[in-house]
Amino acid sequence: LQDYEKARYFDELACNAGNARGCKNLGMLYHEGLGVELNYDLAHHFYEMACNGGNAIGCTNLGILHQNGLGVPVDYQQANFYYELSCEHGNYRGCSNLGILYKEGLGLEVDLALAFDWFERGCDGGDEFGCFNVGYSYAHGQGAEKNVLLASQLYDQPARKI
Repeated sequence: LQDYEKARYFDELACNAGNARGCKNLGMLYHEGLGVELNYDLAHHFYEMACNGGNAIGCTNLGILHQNGLGVPVDYQQANFYYELSCEHGNYRGCSNLGILYKEGLGLEVDLALAFDWFERGCDGGDEFGCFNVGYSYAHGQGAEKNVLLASQLYDQPARKI
């Protein structure tokens, strides 16, 4: 059982003291409406503080807000920016999410080979979503040569570690 009120109190203290993780945690509370009223504007505010403070998850979550138009207009270029930044700083879900932008042509030219590269980078960092998409790419020959054996291995072992 979570005590979101207590979590919010301590995360506010941490964030106000410049702790990026505390800011990210506050963003998540407002993003999900956990113990507070759902508020994408506040989620964006706290994620931005977190990302600017070097918190890669905060950057990924900013990308999600921009990709889906949550509290901000849909802006795939901003999503791209934040996903790439998060990936560079070690949040491999950002790599995988960037792969989706390339695969689906969301604000970017469809580029299945580049999508595959981002999925692979996410998977190599341990992101299961990236591994699933690498497997899917192999299974369907999208961005990589079709290879059902590799696809099945990735489906069986979802996350690779560098």
